[in-house]
Formats: sequence, structure tokens, C-alpha cells
Amino acid sequence: MSTIITDAALAARLSASATPQELLGPDGRMLGRYIPAITNMTFPETGLTDEELHRRLADPNGWVTAEQVKAKLNELRGSNSCIP
Repeated sequence: MSTIITDAALAARLSASATPQELLGPDGRMLGRYIPAITNMTFPETGLTDEELHRRLADPNGWVTAEQVKAKLNELRGSNSCIP
């Protein structure tokens, strides 16, 4: 991978960013994406820390089973003829 050295102003703006940024040229075309090197994020493109991802995974109200989804779809099919 090539390394591009930026000027101090751009480096300061990028280092202050905690989330991915699109980099645009003067003409407005997208040049690429900047993803900050954050050590406490497994997937920095989500903008969520590992702690937040673990909290969401542990939330008992945050997930439903496939059977619950099927039951809800069957319930909706019975009350609404628009759902095939």
C-alpha cells in the first residue's frame, strides 16, 4: 500500500475524526475513504466501540429468533391480506 503524506491542516482534521470520512477532491469527486486507526474498534466503519457492540449483543431485548420472526409474519398475514 502506498503512503501519502498530508499537510498539517488535513492531518489535524483527520486525526480529530472518530468516524470514517469521505475524501473529496476540489471538483467534488470522491477520492476515497479515511478510516481512523482506532484501537478499541474491531469494525471502525460502524462508528461503534467494541464495548458498545458487546453491550448491544448482551441486550436481551435486542434480538429475536427466527421462530419469533416467522410467528410475527404469520400474525401479520392473518390480519392483512397485502402480505403474501
